[in-house]
Amino acid sequence: MDRLMTGDLTLLIVDLKKSSRLTVGVPHHTPGGRSFMPTPRKRPGDENAGFLGKLLAEKLQASFVCACNYFLDPNKSLDTDYSRAIIRSNPKVLVEVHGHGHRNTDNDVEISCGSKKEEIYAVQLMDQLKERLKADHMPPKLKELKIEARFDRIYFRATGAATIKKPVWRAYHIETPQFLRLAEDAFGVPEEGKIFVKLLAENLEKILRMEFGGK
Repeated sequence: MDRLMTGDLTLLIVDLKKSSRLTVGVPHHTPGGRSFMPTPRKRPGDENAGFLGKLLAEKLQASFVCACNYFLDPNKSLDTDYSRAIIRSNPKVLVEVHGHGHRNTDNDVEISCGSKKEEIYAVQLMDQLKERLKADHMPPKLKELKIEARFDRIYFRATGAATIKKPVWRAYHIETPQFLRLAEDAFGVPEEGKIFVKLLAENLEKILRMEFGGK
């Protein structure tokens, strides 16, 4: 986790699990308080998205690939070290965790599988999450969470992400809001984020078990 906190180094964190059929990728992680990646055009960073991704990978015992403070946009080409690490992990399912600041969408969470054709899988995951979030014990912020996966109603469609468009695996591009990623001390995962990741992990496990024969 300490490596996810650094704001001064460009790092690639790779933890591959031979036994896992799922890989969690985070291509645009920056630590809380660092709004931009050190790219030539100052691409906005997904602050603390790496913490959500790491927690999700731990819960699923999945492979984890995270590009931290990267000098380029690593998921737009399959020739980057980030993408090559994902290819080496040989997943049946790739889950990329991203973060947004509400500048371009009214949704809190957006799920895309990269195309209108693959929308059915994103909507399936959305419906499962929404059902779980109705539970009485859920925190109010999570009960009110706006999740969208219908392709014509999302902004972050991931149509330009090479890792999402690669047909060898099923890929989920998941955009998350700041309140799920940024704790008051800037590091770590807020309680609402931990609950969301737990539900996401449980539903992804169900999908793996039913459609791919387990982890």
